[in-house]
Amino acid sequence: MRKLILLLCTALAITAASAQVKRTAKEQKIIDQAIKANTVGNFDEAITLYKKYLKKKPADSEIICYMGNSYYNKKEYETALECYKKAIEKKPDNANAHYNMGKCYTQLNDIGNAIDAYEDAVKFNKSYSSAYYNLGNIFRRMYNYRKAIEYYEKAIYFSPKSADSYVNMGACYGELHDEQKMLKCYRKAAELGDKETKQWLKDNGFDK
Repeated sequence: MRKLILLLCTALAITAASAQVKRTAKEQKIIDQAIKANTVGNFDEAITLYKKYLKKKPADSEIICYMGNSYYNKKEYETALECYKKAIEKKPDNANAHYNMGKCYTQLNDIGNAIDAYEDAVKFNKSYSSAYYNLGNIFRRMYNYRKAIEYYEKAIYFSPKSADSYVNMGACYGELHDEQKMLKCYRKAAELGDKETKQWLKDNGFDK
């Protein structure tokens, strides 16, 4: 089956909270250029532009988080982590920063802090389906399948078309030897367009 997926928020939308930071048209243009550079893989250029903007608006938590994303994309996880921590200092309820900290800690194999970061993310954004999904992935890797299922169910509740959540939840049920629930999850994933799962069901005679 598919590998576990860590979802990455790369080009986040400007939230209502960050909109409280007033920007000039020139400043917004710098941000737009940075986001575009990051999107096409020019991470160093993006970081340079973010730094240019932050010299004038150092308290903009969301843009500090964006810069962390660029460092994350460069696999500079320690530096990215520092950006997210700084973003949280500026705005403690920045759910995206907590979420991205969870990704960094996962990459650094600091699972305890990763769990704490994801749980903080859902504390500040109760509908953060990606955070629930990643928590499910962590507990699945820890062989705590029932706990993983709880988180996948929450991910599905807020993102009902998440085929990946159904796939991984089905795998957990498989480990618990509950074939009926496993197949129910896999069939739902296939219904949602997961071609790999659909093929697996067909190859194993479960597509009827």
